[in-house]
Amino acid sequence: MDTSCRPGKDSPPITTTRLLLRRMSIQDYKAVRSLRCNPKVFYWRDPVDTPAQAFQWLQDRLADPASLSYSVSLLPNQQEIIDSHIIGFVGATRLPEVGYMYDPSVWGKGYATEALRAWIESYWQTWPMGHPATQYSEMQKCLTAVTGSENGAASRRVLEKCGFKHETYLDVHEDRGSVTLDVWKLEKPDD
Repeated sequence: MDTSCRPGKDSPPITTTRLLLRRMSIQDYKAVRSLRCNPKVFYWRDPVDTPAQAFQWLQDRLADPASLSYSVSLLPNQQEIIDSHIIGFVGATRLPEVGYMYDPSVWGKGYATEALRAWIESYWQTWPMGHPATQYSEMQKCLTAVTGSENGAASRRVLEKCGFKHETYLDVHEDRGSVTLDVWKLEKPDD
């Protein structure tokens, strides 16, 4: 496979009608920490408590070739904000699993669906046969996602709007307790 088109830190941004998606960078650590510390956003996972932990989490994701995460900002011409601060993140922190997290102040405005659709389209345009990290697995031509079964109604709707289908349930046991997650799958669209 030709790796010259492999997105990296210098990948071109993805734009939609309202959003700018750019490859996540180490400078995003404050936004990562802000979202991952918010119990509304990270209600079923252990939060990142310190700037050092956020920085380490980000470094680990940036070093992983199966990580294709993008920061999401409103385009500067949007009336809602003056600057282009990060409102969330979308993409894959470890392919083929995709995910997203957004500041609660922008929930319900369609940004998560818009960004995920654009990311998925860009992913399949860049890697029509699947990313090299998934090349030798049955997951090569699909993407997956997980949502909280109890509190994940909005995330479920985002995934459904983007074409994901519910596959199964997964019980996860962590220090904070047990949670049941919904597992979702999106098959590569036919050409």
